[in-house]
Amino acid sequence: MKNFLFLLILSIQLFALPRFAAENGTSCNLCHVNPTGAGLRNDYGISLFSMEELPMEKGMDLTNDDYTGMILEYLRFGADLR
Repeated sequence: MKNFLFLLILSIQLFALPRFAAENGTSCNLCHVNPTGAGLRNDYGISLFSMEELPMEKGMDLTNDDYTGMILEYLRFGADLR
């Protein structure tokens, strides 16, 4: 039972999609704060990568140069919708 719970807790991190890291030959922490690629994107992931590579449709212009996600100096808002 302990082994099952241990595997269940670890499997939460297995839902990452490293396709962009694999395509570009980089690690997940190029765009994400967490080195495993989970969660919030860093400044590079927000400004250069997500606004160009992740829009729903290629024709949509989702760039907003004013968005940083910053609430306070050490607090940033982020979301992952799939």
